Amino acid sequence: MSADTWLYSAMGLLLALLVVIIGIGIVRWYQERERQRHALHEQLQRRCHRIGEVVKGIPDRYIPLESKTWLVQYLLDTVSTLPKAYLDAELEKDFIEYNQLLGELKQGQQATLKDRISNEEQLERVEQALKALPSLLKAMIAHGLADKASARYQTELIRFRFALAHHDLLLKRARDALDNDRRARALEYYREALIEVEKVSSHTESEPVIEGLKNTIKQLEDQLFKRNSSE
Repeated sequence: MSADTWLYSAMGLLLALLVVIIGIGIVRWYQERERQRHALHEQLQRRCHRIGEVVKGIPDRYIPLESKTWLVQYLLDTVSTLPKAYLDAELEKDFIEYNQLLGELKQGQQATLKDRISNEEQLERVEQALKALPSLLKAMIAHGLADKASARYQTELIRFRFALAHHDLLLKRARDALDNDRRARALEYYREALIEVEKVSSHTESEPVIEGLKNTIKQLEDQLFKRNSSE
């Protein structure tokens, strides 16, 4: 074999090897891109389900209207971008329901505004849902659906709603105690409720709640003092 023939053969082999290496690199790049895309779609799918759990699990009394509107809008926008392979029956059903809900929320309609916590199980469910809201709000910021200042404000609202949930359960216990003529026990529950709401006293919505509790506590203390004095 002449030197020229050997050189051409070697160059041909190198070129073929280079083509194979490039081909393998392209395949791996494509596979990695598909893996990342798959992981992203799965993450968005899980987030949509989580948002659904939050929206369905929190009565309107315990979730700010603006936060709920953002969450529903984010869910709808995300579901719209997901490939059909990632749309299960629940998400498809939610998409229809949440389109209607979004319209109601934008009009200020809150169907469960009067629903209140009445037992520990409900409180735990609401607490867990509320704890998920800050991280979901961060996702809102990342996707341009909320700015940091608005998110901070919403976080303050969520803290108040968290205290309000505890407050409502304690008031339910206080009323039950009064129904059983256990005024001293009811007074303890009202005082506990006051402590909970005073933790978020910087929020303006807490003012009437605190004032109402103080009035109720004073009335009960007066009743107990009079009863004890007459005994």
